Amino acid sequence: MPFVPPNLDSRKFEDLVTEIRRRIPTFTPEWTDLNDSDPGMTLAQLFAFMSEQLLFQINQVPEKGLITFLKMVGGERHPATPAVADVTLSLKNTSSSTDVSFDITAGTGVLTAGPPPGQKTPVRFETQLSFMLVNGDVVDVVSIDCSRNVTSFAAVNASGTEAFAPFPTGRVGEEFFLVFDLNVPGAGWPAGAFRLRVNTAGSTDVGEPPNDVTEPEEGPRLVWSFSSGTDASSGVDVLTFTDFTPSEDSTGELGRSGYLEFTFKDAAAAATFVRAQADDDITQFQNKFVIRARPARPDAFADVGLPSISTIRLNTVPASAIQTVSNEPLGASTGLPSQRFQLARTPVITGSSTVQVTPPGAIGGVEIFHEIDDIFTAGPNDPVYELLPATGQLLFGDGVHGQIPPPDDGSIPGGNVLALVYQFGGGAVGNVGAQSLTNVTPIDTGLPALKATNVLPAAGGADEETTDHAIATAPAIVRSRFRAVSADDFAALAQATPNVSVARALALPNTQPGAASGTTPGAVTVVLVPFAPFESSITTPIPLPSHIAAEVLRFLDQRRLVTTQVFVQTATFRKVTANVSLVVQPLAKINDTRTAVTLALETFFHALVGGTDGQGWPFGGTIFFSQVFQQVLAVTGVSRVEQLLLSLDDGAPVDCQDLPLRPGELLFSGSHTVLAQAESTG
Repeated sequence: MPFVPPNLDSRKFEDLVTEIRRRIPTFTPEWTDLNDSDPGMTLAQLFAFMSEQLLFQINQVPEKGLITFLKMVGGERHPATPAVADVTLSLKNTSSSTDVSFDITAGTGVLTAGPPPGQKTPVRFETQLSFMLVNGDVVDVVSIDCSRNVTSFAAVNASGTEAFAPFPTGRVGEEFFLVFDLNVPGAGWPAGAFRLRVNTAGSTDVGEPPNDVTEPEEGPRLVWSFSSGTDASSGVDVLTFTDFTPSEDSTGELGRSGYLEFTFKDAAAAATFVRAQADDDITQFQNKFVIRARPARPDAFADVGLPSISTIRLNTVPASAIQTVSNEPLGASTGLPSQRFQLARTPVITGSSTVQVTPPGAIGGVEIFHEIDDIFTAGPNDPVYELLPATGQLLFGDGVHGQIPPPDDGSIPGGNVLALVYQFGGGAVGNVGAQSLTNVTPIDTGLPALKATNVLPAAGGADEETTDHAIATAPAIVRSRFRAVSADDFAALAQATPNVSVARALALPNTQPGAASGTTPGAVTVVLVPFAPFESSITTPIPLPSHIAAEVLRFLDQRRLVTTQVFVQTATFRKVTANVSLVVQPLAKINDTRTAVTLALETFFHALVGGTDGQGWPFGGTIFFSQVFQQVLAVTGVSRVEQLLLSLDDGAPVDCQDLPLRPGELLFSGSHTVLAQAESTG
């Protein structure tokens, strides 16, 4: 059983007043009027009120002691985490430049057009990486089946809300084409790497997915090639292709949302990527650059299913709701052990900071200190520090664990300790909607005016962890000592992953995705549920953004045993629907009672706040009929429940039956039906 902090004094106002009344005859027998109208009783009630406040403060002592202990062992509340979005950049005026490409630096700002509701300033995102912006676009996507029927999906791809199948059946001989054009007439394709964002049908995933896709033993599923010439030997101009390999593919060969990157490393290589002729036999290709994909073998998609895509966008990169600070003075080093310095903006993004320290007289040049997870793992000469992201404090070494920063000689205004760079930000406010990120503030000068858009809503932003949640999860973190050995360790560390917010996690030992539970020795699959607003996650499953999955996988991979394989996956959600017939109490309002019952059911089944303890529906927890019945009957205004039917996944409703779930499964609410009637007075 877990330790429960004691209630040191449980007396309330009424208890104190009652005790005073009981003692009055003993200590002051001449006081005989004990009614509330008596001035003496007024003073007694005042003292009881003040005593109750004091007792409330006393009862905080056990919790304060627990929090102090957790701080002593390095515990912190999980800081706010930044949202992530995929942003597509392009020229505001496509004819404003004759250049065919532009270098966009990581950290380029992309902002909402205006402040979100309740905010005073627009939300700022920054691109996560540098990339080459091609002055052009994907103007068509084309599929050709084995009968040489040509289908254009240009309109579907532009909308981003529908879906198309690049390969109708997946047979060898089917072909899928990406058709590009430049905004500079007659120009050749630029040298360098260009990026494409692929969003699969029905997916709301954003950001880079985890690097957990392995190539099939049979070899690649797809063969990629680019237009490299024209064959006119048949009397008709037919485009010819040269095979090449993507320099990056996080889509699993179009199987999931992610990024494709193709590279022509120099001008000579780029010159081999040519336009189709003006009289090419396929109209959509004429005067365009074309990249082709085709199945490499007959069973290319037998194990994963045929790809289904909603949109493919050029010049798209992930961006985070963060801001970058450069060259911030932190003060002067004293040369003493275990110094602390404070960053001005919080919460700080883990891994984003670098500090410069100038020794006296700048002898030997400046020293660069780097951030590490734990200062006590450092050697005496390691120029490192530990960051507390929630508070922005930097903890430097003591000469045994980590180098002591050299002292300041007073020659540098603001001190000799300088934060060269760090990033801060986070919060649910960053979860902006689709098409919200439109304004671009580039770092680079000389660029033409740019615009931006985000096809899908941003995701993954969460506010700082509550104290109650931190206290509930901290014992597991302390017990694990940041090493993933047991299943509980994996789950606890998944929730402690920096820079992302995981509300719940479940580790399934001896299990890997796609295999039966418990059948893969040495493998651990961690089921993740990110934080999500209650209102937006009542009637839909909570999706797992790919950047959260990637961060958790990276964090766990560094802490697992060398013999353990670790995987992460989203939870499996099942829809539960209740049909209730009830009678309301005589003075209760029928509509209010019906609404309250619906809310009680939605809350009880919720993945984050549901269950009998309000901590979220238990993973794989059976839906007990009696517990649901109790939830309905406990609603204020309900007199009795005449009928309760439950169904899973739109199946047949059942009465007086428990509904079991499989390991790791959670629930979301369907459309509950509540029929209420007034109590009969006959």
